[in-house]
Formats: sequence, structure tokens, C-alpha cells
Amino acid sequence: MIGFIPRQADSQVLLSLIFGDKLNSGKIEFGLDGGINLSNMSNTEGNMAPDWNLGFFFYIDLSEKSFIHTGVLVKSKWGVNNLHPYPTGDDDVDNLMYEEGTMDRNISYFNVPISYCHYVYDGIFLEGGFMLGLRTKATDEMRATSTVGDDVIVQVDISNQLTRLDAGLLGGAGYKFQKGIGIALGVRYYYGLVEVHTDNWGNKHNNSNLFFFVTAPIGKGKAQRKKEEKERQLREQQMQNN
Repeated sequence: MIGFIPRQADSQVLLSLIFGDKLNSGKIEFGLDGGINLSNMSNTEGNMAPDWNLGFFFYIDLSEKSFIHTGVLVKSKWGVNNLHPYPTGDDDVDNLMYEEGTMDRNISYFNVPISYCHYVYDGIFLEGGFMLGLRTKATDEMRATSTVGDDVIVQVDISNQLTRLDAGLLGGAGYKFQKGIGIALGVRYYYGLVEVHTDNWGNKHNNSNLFFFVTAPIGKGKAQRKKEEKERQLREQQMQNN
């Protein structure tokens, strides 16, 4: 199942577009969740790594003032940029990387957020909860330019050096438009509680991530029209029975 889920990411997003109206019903709102994320890792000398993420969400109404947010980010790459390269075993490459190279650590996750959201004013809401992550792949990518101007790129698979699961706290704020299809936008911050590296005996390396998100319901208008049509048919049937 762990191997199957990431390979089906594109299919899941496509199916959500096709059958979105079937999943929007009653107190459940379904749609696409995406945006930009700035990831980092504690106790490293690198810089924040910008990237984008995409998935789908569920908003489950609890009351007029609160709802549960969950879903899956099926494409979400984290990591840290501009680390110093390490030896690869090739003297020529190592000398070049040591002099001129930089390294990006890229870690892909399959993330499931679960948070409680509460409206504080009109469409403005706050949320808090946690998020679970399943690592799908991880690579160190070293880059340098040779003396003749060629780009030299070395990729090292580091999957066996990192924990498979990640988990941490999630908090944020957003605004949900009350008219139209109900688009929401906002920001979320994640702080991981799990040591990322399996062989680290020093200061902990924890993931952190700042998400700038947009959520857009899929098929909500169609689902609402179906609901209204059923209610109309029910009223007509009741009138005929009377």
C-alpha cells in the first residue's frame, strides 16, 4: 500500500476533478488544495526550499462557526537548499564539488492534515491540529560548473537515511469567501516532532514548513443544483399526494 499510494497521486487528483460533485453533499465540502510551501530543517546550515504542493481537501461542518479540515497533499516536496556537498567517492567530482558546488536536499511526502477550524469574524477562521507525512523518496542533488563551463549534477538516493513517517503540529489562519463557490485562502505553519534522519546522534533535525494555500470546491454548484432539484421534486410529490 505504501508503494501504491504515491504512484496513484495523479490519478487521484484527476478522479477528484471528475467526481467532485458526488463528494460535495450535506455538511461535507470537497475540492482541490494547492499552493506554495517554504520548507526548512532545524539545525542545518542550508536555506529554505521553495516549492509547490497539490492535493484535495474535505471541510466537514460541525456548526455554523466551526468545521474540520482534512484531506491529502499528494504532491509535496520538502527539504533544504544550499547545503555543502559531501564526498561521493569520485576524486575528480569531489574536488569540483568541494570548490564550487552546492547541494539541495529534496524530500517528497504524502501528507494528511487534520485540524479544527473556527470562524472568528465573517469568513476569517483560525485552525489548529496536526499532520502526518509518509515519505516517498529523498535525494541529495549536488551541482557545480566545471572549468570548461559544463554543468555537473550528482544525485544520491538517501531514502535509507531518513525516517519513513513524519508527524507534527499544524496551525494557521485563512479567509473563506461566503459567496460564489466558497474559495478559501490563507497560511498554515507546520512544525515536525520527529527526527528526520535515522543516523543522527546530535541535535535533532525536524521538518518545518510554511504553506500559502488556496482551496477550491469541485462540483459544489452542481451538487447544490441536484439538491435543489430533489427538494423541488419532493415538494411536487407531496402536493400531488395531498
